[in-house]
Amino acid sequence: MSRLTFSFLFYVSLLCGLTGVANAVTTADAAPQFVYGKDINQNIIDVLAEQGLVAQPSLDDGRRFRACNAALDIMPLQGSFRTVTVKCPDQDGWNIAVRTRIGKTVILAAKEHPKVTPEMMMVVTMNRSVKKGAFITAADVKLAPVSRKTSKHYFTRIQDVVARKAIRNIGIDRVVEARQLELNYAIRAGQKVTIEHKIGPVQVLSEGIALSDAQLGDTARILNTKSKREVEGRVVSEKKIFIGANMSDNFVVKHSIGGKNG
Repeated sequence: MSRLTFSFLFYVSLLCGLTGVANAVTTADAAPQFVYGKDINQNIIDVLAEQGLVAQPSLDDGRRFRACNAALDIMPLQGSFRTVTVKCPDQDGWNIAVRTRIGKTVILAAKEHPKVTPEMMMVVTMNRSVKKGAFITAADVKLAPVSRKTSKHYFTRIQDVVARKAIRNIGIDRVVEARQLELNYAIRAGQKVTIEHKIGPVQVLSEGIALSDAQLGDTARILNTKSKREVEGRVVSEKKIFIGANMSDNFVVKHSIGGKNG
């Protein structure tokens, strides 16, 4: 092989090598440097869908964050999927909170359930047994019809028990009660609440002040600020208690504050 041919081949080889390095650098540079809000929102939607929840995350689609080397961690904030924390698990990662704006739960509607009768109601029951210390998942529970006289301390929405910690063993088909779950107060003593009293088609709303702390599904003591009566009702949200038509089951007039009972 002539010196000229050898030199030519050497330079061609060198050029190919440099081209390969350049391509490798270009490929590395092509890796995503940012993750956008719309992608994080979709991750949240997918995670909550596995819990039987429909979410509409509030994170701006165009907001961008540094891309992570590992998958994002998405966890309920303080045990509630109403807000989730999104964490980049890298050593120098970031952490944000996102409101999920949970809509409906993906479950069978009560009117579609073949076993429901006027004497029954749809409440959260165990789809399978869980042990003390376990966190409730959507797969653990279901809505099932039970007698209206079964319990005063029940839940009617699956999202109200998902991610809550069991403080005792709960058997299959048992009605889930607030006392079986770790404390997670929905209302606090002194807080203003709405009292919903429903008799047949008539719904009456009034204002009240909570006289005790209570969890979702618990019975709470409330002072009706207009009538000055102390009543008990079931906590159905962070700002509302419900008093049903059946006085013995759902409604107890305790006493009038500063006046006579009546």
